[in-house]
Amino acid sequence: MLTTAIPSTFDTDTKFDPYDTYIEDSYVKWIEAAGGRVVPIIYEGDTNDYKWIIERINGLLITGAYGNSAHEVWVHQVIADVLERVNTKGKVIPICGIGLGMQRIAEYFHPKSQSSYVLQKVNTAMNLTASAASSYLFGSTRV
Repeated sequence: MLTTAIPSTFDTDTKFDPYDTYIEDSYVKWIEAAGGRVVPIIYEGDTNDYKWIIERINGLLITGAYGNSAHEVWVHQVIADVLERVNTKGKVIPICGIGLGMQRIAEYFHPKSQSSYVLQKVNTAMNLTASAASSYLFGSTRV
Protein backbone atom coordinates (compact mmCIF):
# COMPACT_ATOMS: atom_id res chain seq x y z
CA MET A 1 0.00 0.00 0.00
CA LEU A 2 1.37 3.38 -1.00
CA THR A 3 1.66 5.75 1.94
CA THR A 4 0.24 9.27 1.66
CA ALA A 5 2.12 12.48 2.31
CA ILE A 6 0.91 14.30 5.40
CA PRO A 7 -0.71 17.54 4.21
CA SER A 8 0.76 20.84 5.39
CA THR A 9 -2.50 21.60 7.23
CA PHE A 10 -1.36 19.03 9.83
CA ASP A 11 2.06 20.63 10.40
CA THR A 12 1.09 21.75 13.88
CA ASP A 13 -0.34 18.36 14.88
CA THR A 14 2.34 16.72 17.03
CA LYS A 15 0.93 13.19 16.66
CA PHE A 16 2.56 13.08 13.21
CA ASP A 17 6.04 14.02 14.49
CA PRO A 18 8.57 12.99 13.15
CA TYR A 19 6.71 11.38 10.22
CA ASP A 20 6.11 12.76 6.73
CA THR A 21 3.75 10.04 5.46
CA TYR A 22 0.97 7.85 6.82
CA ILE A 23 -1.57 5.14 5.98
CA GLU A 24 -5.16 5.52 7.14
CA ASP A 25 -6.00 2.72 9.54
CA SER A 26 -9.32 2.00 7.80
CA TYR A 27 -7.39 0.84 4.71
CA VAL A 28 -5.11 -1.33 6.85
CA LYS A 29 -8.12 -2.90 8.57
CA TRP A 30 -9.84 -3.49 5.22
CA ILE A 31 -6.86 -5.34 3.76
CA GLU A 32 -6.27 -7.34 6.95
CA ALA A 33 -9.97 -8.28 7.14
CA ALA A 34 -9.61 -9.80 3.68
CA GLY A 35 -6.61 -11.85 4.86
CA GLY A 36 -3.92 -9.60 3.43
CA ARG A 37 -0.79 -8.23 4.99
CA VAL A 38 -0.03 -4.53 4.55
CA VAL A 39 3.41 -3.71 3.19
CA PRO A 40 3.92 0.06 3.20
CA ILE A 41 5.47 1.58 0.11
CA ILE A 42 6.96 4.79 1.43
CA TYR A 43 5.88 7.85 -0.55
CA GLU A 44 9.35 9.36 -0.26
CA GLY A 45 11.17 6.31 -1.66
CA ASP A 46 13.16 6.14 -4.86
CA THR A 47 12.81 4.07 -8.02
CA ASN A 48 14.91 1.21 -6.62
CA ASP A 49 12.82 1.07 -3.43
CA TYR A 50 9.60 0.86 -5.46
CA LYS A 51 11.02 -1.78 -7.80
CA TRP A 52 12.29 -3.94 -4.92
CA ILE A 53 8.96 -3.89 -3.08
CA ILE A 54 6.68 -4.27 -6.11
CA GLU A 55 8.57 -7.33 -7.30
CA ARG A 56 7.76 -8.98 -3.95
CA ILE A 57 4.08 -8.13 -3.43
CA ASN A 58 0.96 -9.75 -4.84
CA GLY A 59 -1.40 -6.76 -4.90
CA LEU A 60 -1.30 -2.97 -4.65
CA LEU A 61 -3.65 -0.39 -3.15
CA ILE A 62 -3.15 3.24 -4.17
CA THR A 63 -5.37 5.48 -2.10
CA GLY A 64 -6.45 9.04 -2.59
CA ALA A 65 -4.08 11.88 -1.83
CA TYR A 66 -4.14 15.58 -1.16
CA GLY A 67 -3.17 17.13 -4.44
CA ASN A 68 -1.13 17.13 -7.58
CA SER A 69 2.39 17.91 -6.42
CA ALA A 70 5.13 17.14 -8.91
CA HIS A 71 6.56 14.55 -6.53
CA GLU A 72 3.21 12.81 -6.15
CA VAL A 73 2.74 12.60 -9.91
CA TRP A 74 6.31 11.26 -10.25
CA VAL A 75 5.72 8.58 -7.57
CA HIS A 76 2.58 7.32 -9.30
CA GLN A 77 4.35 7.35 -12.68
CA VAL A 78 7.34 5.36 -11.38
CA ILE A 79 5.11 2.81 -9.66
CA ALA A 80 3.02 2.38 -12.82
CA ASP A 81 6.20 1.91 -14.90
CA VAL A 82 7.50 -0.75 -12.49
CA LEU A 83 4.11 -2.50 -12.42
CA GLU A 84 3.96 -2.56 -16.19
CA ARG A 85 7.47 -4.08 -16.44
CA VAL A 86 6.67 -6.72 -13.81
CA ASN A 87 3.35 -7.58 -15.48
CA THR A 88 4.95 -7.96 -18.92
CA LYS A 89 7.35 -10.49 -17.40
CA GLY A 90 4.35 -12.67 -16.51
CA LYS A 91 3.67 -11.78 -12.87
CA VAL A 92 0.20 -10.29 -12.57
CA ILE A 93 -0.22 -7.81 -9.72
CA PRO A 94 -3.78 -6.56 -9.27
CA ILE A 95 -4.12 -2.85 -8.52
CA CYS A 96 -6.91 -1.15 -6.60
CA GLY A 97 -7.14 2.61 -6.77
CA ILE A 98 -9.31 4.72 -4.49
CA GLY A 99 -10.12 8.31 -5.37
CA LEU A 100 -7.08 10.03 -6.84
CA GLY A 101 -5.31 6.66 -6.82
CA MET A 102 -7.86 5.34 -9.34
CA GLN A 103 -7.52 8.52 -11.39
CA ARG A 104 -3.75 8.10 -11.57
CA ILE A 105 -4.11 4.47 -12.68
CA ALA A 106 -6.55 5.49 -15.41
CA GLU A 107 -4.32 8.34 -16.57
CA TYR A 108 -1.29 6.10 -16.87
CA PHE A 109 -2.81 3.04 -18.48
CA HIS A 110 -5.31 4.94 -20.64
CA PRO A 111 -3.97 8.46 -21.36
CA LYS A 112 -7.15 9.53 -23.19
CA SER A 113 -9.03 9.19 -19.89
CA GLN A 114 -7.83 12.62 -18.77
CA SER A 115 -10.99 14.20 -20.16
CA SER A 116 -13.68 15.44 -17.82
CA TYR A 117 -16.76 13.35 -17.19
CA VAL A 118 -20.07 14.25 -15.66
CA LEU A 119 -20.95 11.75 -12.94
CA GLN A 120 -24.54 10.67 -12.80
CA LYS A 121 -26.31 8.25 -10.48
CA VAL A 122 -26.96 5.58 -13.09
CA ASN A 123 -26.64 1.84 -12.57
CA THR A 124 -25.84 -0.11 -15.70
CA ALA A 125 -25.28 -3.76 -16.46
CA MET A 126 -21.84 -4.98 -17.43
CA ASN A 127 -21.95 -6.69 -20.81
CA LEU A 128 -18.87 -8.83 -21.26
CA THR A 129 -17.54 -9.65 -24.70
CA ALA A 130 -16.14 -13.04 -25.69
CA SER A 131 -12.61 -11.73 -25.03
CA ALA A 132 -13.44 -11.62 -21.29
CA ALA A 133 -12.77 -15.37 -21.20
CA SER A 134 -9.03 -14.68 -21.56
CA SER A 135 -9.04 -12.08 -18.78
CA TYR A 136 -7.47 -12.75 -15.38
CA LEU A 137 -10.35 -10.97 -13.70
CA PHE A 138 -13.28 -12.34 -15.70
CA GLY A 139 -11.80 -15.60 -17.06
CA SER A 140 -14.06 -17.83 -14.98
CA THR A 141 -17.20 -15.81 -15.80
CA ARG A 142 -19.73 -17.20 -18.20
CA VAL A 143 -20.20 -14.88 -21.15
